[in-house]
Amino acid sequence: MMSIPSPTPTARRLLMRYPWLIHSYGEDTQTSAHSRLERILDLVIKAPKRPRRTMYYLQAIALDDSAFLSTNLPDNPNIHLAPIAATWLLGRHEECAIPIPLASISRFHAAIGYSAAVGFYLVDLKSLNGTRLNGETLQSMKKYPLHHGDRIEMSHLPIEFSIAHPVAEPLDWITTSDSLDSLPATMLIG
Repeated sequence: MMSIPSPTPTARRLLMRYPWLIHSYGEDTQTSAHSRLERILDLVIKAPKRPRRTMYYLQAIALDDSAFLSTNLPDNPNIHLAPIAATWLLGRHEECAIPIPLASISRFHAAIGYSAAVGFYLVDLKSLNGTRLNGETLQSMKKYPLHHGDRIEMSHLPIEFSIAHPVAEPLDWITTSDSLDSLPATMLIG
């Protein structure tokens, strides 16, 4: 395992459980790779402590042209990571990137997608009990853009969606009223 300066026990456990983080962001021995991995781990570890309006969260972490998800679904307060991908399935089926073992959730309920050009989006996959975004019921199989602070409801399960970007200097959590457009371009990586 890669050596990062004074990793916390939580960071160590995450790296052991999700070795793809090291392979994707920390194998380079240069200080910049170590620093970037530390910033990523910091975002993941701090997510459960950030104030939110719902018990559950989905945090999207965008890195250059790739992204991954961090969440406390299905068993709050534990942190789970969905690996780097362009699309993540959410549903009751155990093969979903984010499995949610609730009877009211369809086997393949919804999907979250990402592209560097478009950003994050949400698609309802013809679920029985529907998906809502900020209170609006989604049409099945149609892409809806996701923004920091959006509220997703799958059936009756409320989830707060957030977007995190590893930055050159540590920032306090960006609140729902803040916009990434208001940040200096030099502070965003990728």
